[in-house]
Amino acid sequence: MTEERSGNLLIVDDTPENLRLLCDMLGDEGYQLRPFSQPLVALDAARVDPPDLFILDVAMPDMDGYELCEILKKEEATKDVPVIFLSAQRETSNVVKGFQRGAVDYIVKPFQFEEVANRVRTHLNLKFAQAELKARNAELEAALEQLKATQSQLVHSGKMASLGVLTAGVAHEINNPINFVSANASVLRRILRENPPQGDSFSLDLEDYDTLQELADGFEEGSSRIIDIVAGLRVYARVDEDVLKPYNARENIEATLKVFHHELKYNIAVDLDVGEDLVIQANPGKLNQVLANLLSNSIDAVRQVEDRERRIQISATMEPGDGGSRFVMRVGDNGPGIPGDLQARIFDPFFTSRPPGQGLGLGLSITRSIVEAHGGRISVESAPGRTVFTVSMPA
Repeated sequence: MTEERSGNLLIVDDTPENLRLLCDMLGDEGYQLRPFSQPLVALDAARVDPPDLFILDVAMPDMDGYELCEILKKEEATKDVPVIFLSAQRETSNVVKGFQRGAVDYIVKPFQFEEVANRVRTHLNLKFAQAELKARNAELEAALEQLKATQSQLVHSGKMASLGVLTAGVAHEINNPINFVSANASVLRRILRENPPQGDSFSLDLEDYDTLQELADGFEEGSSRIIDIVAGLRVYARVDEDVLKPYNARENIEATLKVFHHELKYNIAVDLDVGEDLVIQANPGKLNQVLANLLSNSIDAVRQVEDRERRIQISATMEPGDGGSRFVMRVGDNGPGIPGDLQARIFDPFFTSRPPGQGLGLGLSITRSIVEAHGGRISVESAPGRTVFTVSMPA
């Protein structure tokens, strides 16, 4: 509730008796009063120090109240200051003209003091309330901008955390074939060192020849594996693109699986059910991030499975929905499941069931933001031994 406070009133009337009467009446109310009998002088004073409210007579020489009000409403310093007309002109057309010029009220002479005092008090309180509301809105806008900046930083932190995990895994994946190629190169150098050319000829025994064949196969396999990983990364890592492009679901899901190969290759089976020609319009990098976040959670879940095969299921299809076909992607696992009391909180920022230091609690929050930015929604169904995240968005 706005606290009532006194105001600064600028009064313009070319009749001295009217000015004295208004000042006597309103002075007792605690207002700061600035009386003027000449409109042009009053206008200059208002430009230098705008009041909280104007009280203007209508019929004045040089410039009438309507003209003065019109000028005040066009100037930046005074356009939001309320104007009350106080006039003996009681015709409806004059009253309407006053409101058309921008006044908030029109009081007809002769007037009752209580009427003037109450209307002045009402419009001052409205002005102060509007000013306070404007200040609060400015504070809220500043807080919103700060919140957006913080959210952007948190999203970036979440991306960096995911990127750190993926980088470590990819480095390990690439390191294996590189080590294999390096070891093969050492064996090749040894064979060449032990079998130097004899003049223009070069001879190897059968065993060394077979070894060279194996080395060549190893070089080809290691190089192919590195090329495969890099190709997957090129498809997956388009996180900063902000435009909609054709998104081939099969191609992008397989690329994401390649990035996570180091996590999946040890006793985790992946069932993939995605058509070869399933293409939608989406932000490929961000949709890949959605899949990566869900896949990472499923991997963590199935690692807790000890008494059965660890399985992750990924499917994508087109399904009928409101407004036309929808792209639906599901990521499920046979992990321990999400307790019912936690399912409503898993999309909240910073919520995590992992031990301290093992997660920011931003993955699913970022995932929901990305899905909603695509006009879609994400949901989860979970029970012991079965969890399925469903992403549904316009195709």
